[in-house]
Amino acid sequence: VLAAGTDGIPSKGGPDSDTDYFAALCSAFESADDIATDTSVAFLLSIIVAKVADAVLQDQYSHLTKLITCKLDKHEASDNGTSLQRSLVMCLSTLLSKQPLSTWQESYTQNLLYRLLQHTISSKPKVRRVAHQGLCIISQSGLLAGGQKEDTGEPSIHHPMWKISTEFFLEVFQKHTRKDQIKNVFHVLNLLKFILHIFPSQQVKPLCECILKCASSKSHHLHVLSLNILQTFLVQAP
Repeated sequence: VLAAGTDGIPSKGGPDSDTDYFAALCSAFESADDIATDTSVAFLLSIIVAKVADAVLQDQYSHLTKLITCKLDKHEASDNGTSLQRSLVMCLSTLLSKQPLSTWQESYTQNLLYRLLQHTISSKPKVRRVAHQGLCIISQSGLLAGGQKEDTGEPSIHHPMWKISTEFFLEVFQKHTRKDQIKNVFHVLNLLKFILHIFPSQQVKPLCECILKCASSKSHHLHVLSLNILQTFLVQAP
């Protein structure tokens, strides 16, 4: 797919740069009309997108994210769509992580984050794992985009992702007593183990309160995991 999409680059006198391959893959992605081609192109995009300049990703952000969500809508329920979903989720995560704070103020971007958060509790382990990785990447970018206060180390401007993510996690925690929702609580706890220490104190407080409630659960595994996360947070917190 990559070869077919980029054969014309050298013949046009252009260098084989990451941006050139990115443009060729975006074109191939837009014209793909079957799951096999979508999967191949999306996989290559998930690799090259991390190498493209931020300015290019910001310029193509709206167009490419609409393509990604369209492909997700089309193939999400497919039993053969796991590989495609993984690549699309990673592409979406990288694109979100490269956007300036002004773009994050838009409801469109915030809705995309919520969609990514839904994949963090996916029933498909491989998709869920990539979504966790993606949110970790965005969390780091959110920390950098906001800057840090010298005295506390917290973001001086609270990136919208903190509030949106916290609301999503709290909603999952509120259902922790329901047997059909307990798996989602475990998924969120496993994610928070890696990012809770990055969150501003305003969001950390309600999250820790929910984790403490989980620690009092009759479930031994939930009890142990919750205490482990709190211990990790105390060690990693600035």
